[in-house]
Amino acid sequence: MLCPHCLVVKLGEEFPSRPLSNQCHHPSQFCLRCLMTTLKENHACPECGALAEPQVLESLGDDFALLSSWTPDNHGANEDNVFRVVTLGGRAFTLPLDPSLLVLSVKEHIHQEMPEIPPSRQQYFFNGTEIMNEFDHRAATLGDFGLVPGSEIIMVVSVYTEFAGQNHIEGALLDGAGNAKGSRYDLADDSTFRGELIVVFDESGHALSSQAQACLRKKGFDLLHWSETPPPLPEFQRALDRACQFWLISTKKAVLTREYFVALQQFFEKGRGLYIWGDNDPYYVDANVLGPMLFGATLSGNRRGCRVVNQRGSGTVGFNQHLITTGLEHLFEGDTVATVSDPRLVLQPILYGSAGNLITAVYDREGRRAIFDGAYTRLYCHWDDAGTARYVVNCAVWLFNHERNLAQVRERSRAQALALRGKGRWR
Repeated sequence: MLCPHCLVVKLGEEFPSRPLSNQCHHPSQFCLRCLMTTLKENHACPECGALAEPQVLESLGDDFALLSSWTPDNHGANEDNVFRVVTLGGRAFTLPLDPSLLVLSVKEHIHQEMPEIPPSRQQYFFNGTEIMNEFDHRAATLGDFGLVPGSEIIMVVSVYTEFAGQNHIEGALLDGAGNAKGSRYDLADDSTFRGELIVVFDESGHALSSQAQACLRKKGFDLLHWSETPPPLPEFQRALDRACQFWLISTKKAVLTREYFVALQQFFEKGRGLYIWGDNDPYYVDANVLGPMLFGATLSGNRRGCRVVNQRGSGTVGFNQHLITTGLEHLFEGDTVATVSDPRLVLQPILYGSAGNLITAVYDREGRRAIFDGAYTRLYCHWDDAGTARYVVNCAVWLFNHERNLAQVRERSRAQALALRGKGRWR
């Protein structure tokens, strides 16, 4: 979950679990650390201005003290020959620094302290480099990555499951369409994105089905759903400030004005995710304003779909392997569909329909992500005939852009290692 104040992705438990008062009806978007800092100057919610109740302030102070002081015992190690594993929220685990210690052993230790985070979802960074489980075709040790006494490893909790990127999952039970059965085979686990907001503007008023909304909420996403008419521009911009991604579902007439498109362009340039949906001619008017504006792509035409396509091999029909096709071997293409045109060749093709036309493509460059899709009928027609629910949630997970967060962490770890240079010594 991203704190909008410090702009750091943190664990859900590093956010307050209760409102500040009876007049403050929303969950705080500020992490505990930032909230406590702002409350020192003004005993009011920094988001809505409601005054905080004294007993809540006391309780938050206790929670913050516990968060700040939780550093496990270093098992009697020489205090000079230790290193720390720190989370993005500031939790620290101090451990003896033995260069022969396996990276996997460190992850197992952290798992014992934080059972909800398995080793497979722990990602470590030091000196701008990810600390991997293997090094030179063997199990990696801390010594392989040049740690010295006093080093800090930054730990990131991956949002992806262990099946990320796999289409066929060996040993999984299959559903009626032949895909791995169960949400554990999605790109992310259920409830992973608690507190993250997706803003949806459905110009048609009916495309985002209740089933689609339910499967997004199951992953933890909050939804702000507008239909047919956009809110006033200031309200629109405030919602974008809180959102991790925005979904535009176009209709057959122009709805948004230039000011809204400029706001969406700025949103995209900040690295927030965009899903641009259209459908058969003429249901792509606003999509064909935003697509050319951002990456030069358009939608056109009217093709009859209604078929299930498979993972693409050497032919012209089917879907390519990608994170958003995790757990999918078969996928419903949509009812009626439009065709994506990408003259600048900046998009990555994902789904070719049964007519051989490109229906879905993605943009993934310079930390920015978008999906351009010509089949919004997939959201409500023949729902989940083959893999629709998994496809929809996988798209939302991918647009969250975990990799962009990792790039920021990589730079932070490099700066920390530079600050340590010359100070760490073996004794």
